Amino acid sequence: MKGLKAILIILVIFSFIFVGCKSSKVNDSNDKSISVLRDLTIQVDKTYLGPDGKNKIINVDSIADSKYSQDLKPIFDDSEEIIKGTVKKITYTSFKGIAWTKVDILISDSYKGNLKIGDLVSVFMIGGYMKLTDHIDYHNDKFRFSKLSENEINNTVIKETNNGMPFQTFGNDFIYCLVTTPAFSPLPKDSYERLSPAGELYIDNNGDFIQDYYNEGKKTSYNFSIEEIKGKIRSSE
Repeated sequence: MKGLKAILIILVIFSFIFVGCKSSKVNDSNDKSISVLRDLTIQVDKTYLGPDGKNKIINVDSIADSKYSQDLKPIFDDSEEIIKGTVKKITYTSFKGIAWTKVDILISDSYKGNLKIGDLVSVFMIGGYMKLTDHIDYHNDKFRFSKLSENEINNTVIKETNNGMPFQTFGNDFIYCLVTTPAFSPLPKDSYERLSPAGELYIDNNGDFIQDYYNEGKKTSYNFSIEEIKGKIRSSE
């Protein structure tokens, strides 16, 4: 995401949660199985499994995308790659004290750019889980958590969301709008970032593409046919 400026708003709620995921078969638009042709995934040094039910959770909402609205055309215009694919693996990580999610996606359609059907590619998205200790180590702000014991600090996880948007899940085909990581980004060189959460669409049971747009935590959904999506993409080229 170009010009990313993550702003931590409030550290507010302690709670206990459990996280579960499910896997599914990957299909292209013709309902044929997709095999991995090129593994373009990226490994990261720090990984988090997320809370295990015993951790305390600090919920943080970050505003990291103020450039784009629900209008897809500017997002398509600025995207280097527009792909459709299925999430195969979700990894929570952090860079410079900010939580990120690395999503490995198997591409079933490519609408713009150089990525191809069958590519398995890593995409980084702001938000996710990280250890409170890693946040403190980078920001040097242990004083902000003076009410927590040392044991509580060691067993607390930050859950950072992006404008109230839920985390990635397995099982559905999504459209993603991507850009190559800029030089100033803390992410691995030549990796891909999701340009904007507003440019992410999933397929419903009727075959329509759904855009869930989040503004101050409120969700508004928009429906598009694949013909409408392809038309918008063609006009951006």
